[in-house]
Amino acid sequence: MPGTCGVPCPGGIDLDIHLDIRTCALKPVTRPGVVVDTDSLVTNYSQIKARRGRATGAPVVLRVRLSGEIEFGQVVARRARKGFGRRAAKG
Repeated sequence: MPGTCGVPCPGGIDLDIHLDIRTCALKPVTRPGVVVDTDSLVTNYSQIKARRGRATGAPVVLRVRLSGEIEFGQVVARRARKGFGRRAAKG
């Protein structure tokens, strides 16, 4: 059953987080299979950057729903970056 973010999560886990943030940042770092839904956040002079779930082939195992209010802050949801030693070497 799709949630408000439009990504189905059959058999996965839903995590609801209620926020009341003033002048700070929340930066959840996710992995494939985790979707962050920010549709229920009320913003006042704030910024939200969250990519929609794209077709990576990984099943959605966790949906994080952020709700509540954020003032003068930011929410930046992103996937983990590959470290220097974890990048694939060419050649």
